[in-house]
Amino acid sequence: MIKVGRRCHIEGVTPEQVFTTLANPELISKILPRVQKTELLNRDDIARHARLVTYMSMGGLFGTIRCEGDLTWQDNREIVFTVRTPLPVETRWVLSQA
Repeated sequence: MIKVGRRCHIEGVTPEQVFTTLANPELISKILPRVQKTELLNRDDIARHARLVTYMSMGGLFGTIRCEGDLTWQDNREIVFTVRTPLPVETRWVLSQA
């Protein structure tokens, strides 16, 4: 599995505001430039789990890649997107006050 680690500081917003944006499939494509489109296959707010498809623009020979996986979250703290296809990749957003 590929794991991607990156830190980003966003001034002027709270972790709750960032969480609200990342947790909304319609808004993800507005803040993550490579995400062209998202599809929510199912969502269980009690279990904090969703099945999600994203279409990522990779450019060049790759074009747009369909990524399907599981989205899990802890409210206002963490969001994890574990992609199963086309290859396993985990992306984790940990939200904290700066």
